[in-house]
Amino acid sequence: MSRARSLAPGGTRLRALIIAAQDEEIVPVLAALRAEPFCATTPATAESLQSIFPTELRGASGVNVPTNLGPMLCLRTGIGLVATASALGWALSRYRPEVIISAGSAGGLAADIRVGDVVAGTRYRYGRADATVFGYAPGQVPGAPEFFEGDAALLAAVPDNARRGEVLSSDAFVTAANVEDTRTRFPDALLTDMESTAAAHTAALAGIPFLTIRSASDLCGPQAGIDYHIGIDEAADLSARAVTATLARLAETSPWHGTATGGARARSLPPRFSHLALEAAILYVFGRVHTTEGDDAAAPVAPLDAEMVADVRRALGDSALDADEVLACIARAHSAIAADPQLTLTAKQYDAERLAVTELTGAESGRGKLTWPPTSQTVIKRFSGYWNEALQAVGLAVSSGRKRGALKFTTQDYVDALRSHAIAARRNGKNVSYNGYVEWLADSGNQGTYPSGAAIRQRFGSWSAALAEAGIS
Repeated sequence: MSRARSLAPGGTRLRALIIAAQDEEIVPVLAALRAEPFCATTPATAESLQSIFPTELRGASGVNVPTNLGPMLCLRTGIGLVATASALGWALSRYRPEVIISAGSAGGLAADIRVGDVVAGTRYRYGRADATVFGYAPGQVPGAPEFFEGDAALLAAVPDNARRGEVLSSDAFVTAANVEDTRTRFPDALLTDMESTAAAHTAALAGIPFLTIRSASDLCGPQAGIDYHIGIDEAADLSARAVTATLARLAETSPWHGTATGGARARSLPPRFSHLALEAAILYVFGRVHTTEGDDAAAPVAPLDAEMVADVRRALGDSALDADEVLACIARAHSAIAADPQLTLTAKQYDAERLAVTELTGAESGRGKLTWPPTSQTVIKRFSGYWNEALQAVGLAVSSGRKRGALKFTTQDYVDALRSHAIAARRNGKNVSYNGYVEWLADSGNQGTYPSGAAIRQRFGSWSAALAEAGIS
């Protein structure tokens, strides 16, 4: 028996790991990689899929594909959630891909989807998961995020003629008997398949950018027949062309550096918003909603942490929003929450008000572009998949039924956490900061052992007050 390996990516670096469930879906990818600008010489046949682990994982096979844009691995995972997760887990113990893309065919779920439409997945949910009786959202597995997001940089590189939307996955077909119920439960879903969400879940655990780019080969519901309407080969070809076009476009802004070294998580993504910038976004949107509900905008406000002010200005960049007005709104929100801890904000309210902001300023949204304030999806993803955790971070009340349990920390625990961070930061020549503490928790594996940055700030009233309590200058 072979020794168990970690899920953390390791081994040979790859520009991309491209997966599909069947030979008919991965072979067109091999063919597309033979064209410019990739110029691969690997034969585009099922026989070229040399089994690279025949004794370790049955039903899966793949081939290494050298290209002008960097080495890639085309992997046939087999059909289904378990087969996909198993094949990816194996691959990630031996390879270190910059991105993972799922190609192939899928069932068209949305009422307006057409066979042949190519869809890039913005979000991924388990179509048959149902723990709603315990307060979880439809499609959410307990302990996992409500959904998994498609990578922003990859979405931005997808061809303009491809649609973008939610993708469902399960081990059961959506048929005429349950299509309307599925559409009602997941109104934003465009496609349904048996692999994408498992791949997105596995990629998220490994910290690797992921995207599904598939073509609708048949339609769910009364108009769907037993066979693929346009043929799996035709749908797979449409998907393969979109996949390679995405990789080629991505290479224009993020070229392959084959001699680069570093940690296991080689990303093509630009830096995300800091945690403070995300908290500020919630406060800003809440401040706008709260003010429109009649709150006194002239009420006295407490000053903001200098670090949050700097992060907000950095996040705004060249935005049409006035930074001083934004900061004033955040400060008013802070004071309102301190005065009434029962105040709250739903993700739906957040997104509705955010949309009003983007329409007012003319800021582009969608297609993977990161604009501040970001969508609730981005906020949720950065707060461990829970909107309530984001609310707790800024002091807003959380909704009942989905509140996460929390460890109880003593004052000395908070002080010890800060001092441990300070020692690590100074050893590495870094400043002791809120964002640095959040990153240190994640990188050191101390999440749960020590309190979160938000909890520390709430305990002492501000980050600077917390540092003073710990005797850190």
